[in-house]
Amino acid sequence: DRRTGNVSVTPSTIAPGGQVELWVDVCGRGRQAKGNSDAFVSEAHFTPADAKGLFAEATIRSDAEPRSYDVWVTCKDGR
Repeated sequence: DRRTGNVSVTPSTIAPGGQVELWVDVCGRGRQAKGNSDAFVSEAHFTPADAKGLFAEATIRSDAEPRSYDVWVTCKDGR
């Protein structure tokens, strides 16, 4: 059972080495998740936040090229 949804990334454009905020609501409130992207230095760990769902921060690799990157989120329940 896979769910799809949107990941909000703020800011949407950032220089290498910068930090982004990530929001996701597909996992449900009060849950946890992890996120990955080829642009991230390491895995992002989502925790419950306000009405927006789950929140995480990620640092962009210093050698990241200026292009679009996908972000994958896996809910704690494996979905």
